[in-house]
Amino acid sequence: MLILPPSIRTEDLNTFPFIQDNNNNNKVVSDSLEIAKHLDKAYRNTPRLFAEGSEKAQEDLVNAVMQRFGPILPALMPRIWAQFPEELKDARRKRGEDAMYAAGLTREQEKEAWEKSKRIFAEVKEVDGEKAYVFVNLVLAVMARIVRRAFGEEGDEWKGVRSWAGERVGKVVDAVAEYESQMVSE
Repeated sequence: MLILPPSIRTEDLNTFPFIQDNNNNNKVVSDSLEIAKHLDKAYRNTPRLFAEGSEKAQEDLVNAVMQRFGPILPALMPRIWAQFPEELKDARRKRGEDAMYAAGLTREQEKEAWEKSKRIFAEVKEVDGEKAYVFVNLVLAVMARIVRRAFGEEGDEWKGVRSWAGERVGKVVDAVAEYESQMVSE
């Protein structure tokens, strides 16, 4: 079940994810990029998501990651929608946002979409100073894990995505997994 802090109503939200930072005047921040920027600014004594001077480069890389996953989003959306809590589905319906989750690809189109994403991920090269790009690696891991959750650990789709970019996608997912046990949701 989706539980929101009392000061936030589901129908008022424009984007997910969002946080309410109880340590900073209950500030509400939405959009993962803006959340990451806020966390780095508000919590200076914690590990950085953006190394000094990397914010713009990471923003560009995040956009590139999202474009690479773009072709398969129509195949993912119905599966993602099925996993939404009813409260969130209702809020999206009220705003007319449920149509984007409708299945719209034929089997052939879906196959082409997977191939296209695979091809453009093959263009990914290791970036100098890649360890400095913490945030973009988190975004890549989240997107890949959405595929894993939508199609299952044993699904061919997940196994395929894991192997993309010379198995770099799977390596990033594995590297981020070690931090999952440290994540706390209140």
